[in-house]
Amino acid sequence: MQIKNIDRARQLNDFSNLMGGKISMTDIDGIYDCDGKGWLILETKYLSKELPASQERTIERLVKDTGCKGEKLSIGVVVEHNISNANDHVPCAICKVRKYYYSTNLRWVIPPIEMTFDECITLFYNHVEVYYEKSIRAIWHYICSNIISYFNKLILFRS
Repeated sequence: MQIKNIDRARQLNDFSNLMGGKISMTDIDGIYDCDGKGWLILETKYLSKELPASQERTIERLVKDTGCKGEKLSIGVVVEHNISNANDHVPCAICKVRKYYYSTNLRWVIPPIEMTFDECITLFYNHVEVYYEKSIRAIWHYICSNIISYFNKLILFRS
C-alpha cells in the first residue's frame, strides 16, 4: 500500500498536557486486521534501539486483548531497520524481525532463524487461516453436541 498523504504522515502529534501532564501516549507503527480472524501489530526500531518498557507492555496488552479467548490469534512484532536518514522511507517488508509476542503463548520470542517482516506476515496469515477454520469447526461441534445433549435430556425428562 502506498502512503496516501506523506506530509500528514510526517506531522507529529503533541500529547503534552493531557490531563495536566499526568498521562503520556505511545504509538504503534502499524496494525493489520487479518479479515476479522486475527491482528498483527508492528513496531519498527532503528538498528539496536531498545523498545521502551511502556511500549512493550502496550503491545503485550493489545495482543492479549485482541487474541480473544482462543477464537482469534494476534501477534506483536518488533522489527529493525538500518535507514539512518529520517527523511527516507523504511521498507518494512525487508526489515529484520527482532522479536514477537504471540497470543497463544503470551511471551516474547526471538525467532530461531533470521526472517523478514514479510516472511513473518506470510507465516502468521497462513496460520490464522488454519487456526480460524479449526476454531469454527470446534465451535460448531460444541454447539451441535450441546443441542444433542439437550434433546436427549428432554426426551428422558418426558419419558
